[in-house]
Amino acid sequence: MRRRRGHVAAGLVGLLACALLAGCESGQAGYTPKWYVSRADAALPPYEAIREKYNERCQGLDKLRCPANLTIDSPGEKPGQRRTDHVEANLQFVAPSRIALRVDKVAQTLAYLGCDETRYWWLDLGNPARALVGEHARATPSSAAKFGIPVHPLDLIDLLGVLPLPEKGAGAAWNAEGTRWVVTLPARGAGWGVRRIEIDPATAEPTRVEVFDAKGRLAARAELSEFVPVKVRGDVFSKAMMASRYKVEIPATDAKVSVSISQPENPAERMRTAPFDLAKLLDSFGITDVREIDGESGRAGVVR
Repeated sequence: MRRRRGHVAAGLVGLLACALLAGCESGQAGYTPKWYVSRADAALPPYEAIREKYNERCQGLDKLRCPANLTIDSPGEKPGQRRTDHVEANLQFVAPSRIALRVDKVAQTLAYLGCDETRYWWLDLGNPARALVGEHARATPSSAAKFGIPVHPLDLIDLLGVLPLPEKGAGAAWNAEGTRWVVTLPARGAGWGVRRIEIDPATAEPTRVEVFDAKGRLAARAELSEFVPVKVRGDVFSKAMMASRYKVEIPATDAKVSVSISQPENPAERMRTAPFDLAKLLDSFGITDVREIDGESGRAGVVR
């Protein structure tokens, strides 16, 4: 049982992060992928119009809380084998960068994924328990790999499709088929790739979110569907909507994750802050083995 729990927990960090975790800070545009196309035969609305229509749905999504069920399809221990794991999770989010994802299996908490305005962390609640902690500003592809993800930690939030589009720094085009608007957000800096959001022109809902590496290779992809209303405390007329189904692919790991969320809500002022407090989480779970991952090899020590 301990071996199976360890296998699941170790594999979840990258998969769950990409599944449940749209930043707009300045960065370098970098690589220009092939899907930047100009269609003279179709009228593309100005980016400002796309942004306005898209952002109507995002009003009221600045805070979120919802349960989730995940099915993880990943390579097995032997060549050619596949394994399927089912876990439950509880997601909490406060824009623009606070995430708390508790992962449970058979009524037992396996792990805790989170980040605040400056740091990101993964708490493995096995025996012994340990934590991996990094800083957003110091994140590199090398440190992200230690964390188990192929993208910048803040890029993970893009896959949720809940943050509004920025006023500046983004560009719009048609996709290659001319069926979806494509909004591209710049890379966060040297070493990272652009983020791409495909939007249904009829509904202004994101149907696909992709994150690329600095060489233009796909690092993570999420297919979004079945949008549902988000109950916003204090606003009965809210138009807030978010996807209730996510299909996530991480090419480098040959893994796929199906995510189903239910009853998403914005609790407004009732949102608790403790789930985003690293020091409190470490104390609560009794974790003393805390490793920073921004250095070349990481170092053990309590990070507060």
